[in-house]
Amino acid sequence: MKKIPIILTVLFVSLCLVGTKASAEVQAYGDVLYELVTKPDGKKEVIIVGKNGLNKDIVIPATIKTYPVTEIANHAFYTPGSDYQSELVDLQDNEAYLAQLITSVTIPNSVKRIGENAFAANRLTAVRLPTNLEEIGYGAFSDNQLTTVTLLSKLKTIGKYAFSSNQLTMFAVPNTVTSILGDIVAENKIKKVSVPSHLQTKKD
Repeated sequence: MKKIPIILTVLFVSLCLVGTKASAEVQAYGDVLYELVTKPDGKKEVIIVGKNGLNKDIVIPATIKTYPVTEIANHAFYTPGSDYQSELVDLQDNEAYLAQLITSVTIPNSVKRIGENAFAANRLTAVRLPTNLEEIGYGAFSDNQLTTVTLLSKLKTIGKYAFSSNQLTMFAVPNTVTSILGDIVAENKIKKVSVPSHLQTKKD
């Protein structure tokens, strides 16, 4: 008799998850983990949610099972250093932590959104952004080693700290961008920033 409440609780939680993103199954494909989601219009798209394995040179495919890869989820390739803190070993000497960091990534042109902290705290020195990219989230490429970034013409929104703590010296925002949500290049070596005159800057 004591097992009945537990079974009912599990059944209730399962029913609550039906039809939500949380119920999507995480699967592996090449270097990545992904979810296949159905949009309100009925179309299916792929969201990259994490890294599969310890490869440091990540290749994100344009399609998986014929469905387009359109989004990199929040924190997809971010490994919190706090997970590897130790009193015995400095974080930058911790081999288990360093093994998680990526040094390069290929992002397909099908991607329209890169989520918050998606590639934060890695060792990227360069990145080619997709031509169809419309949104870059908060801290998406922060705390890397980027020396140059080219933002392309379909980009609309750039989140706060998107490229902070890198090695950038120049930064140009395209005319298509309509919203910059705060300081996007803090703690770099910026000598020149080009921002279109029409741009409305929002400070959080």
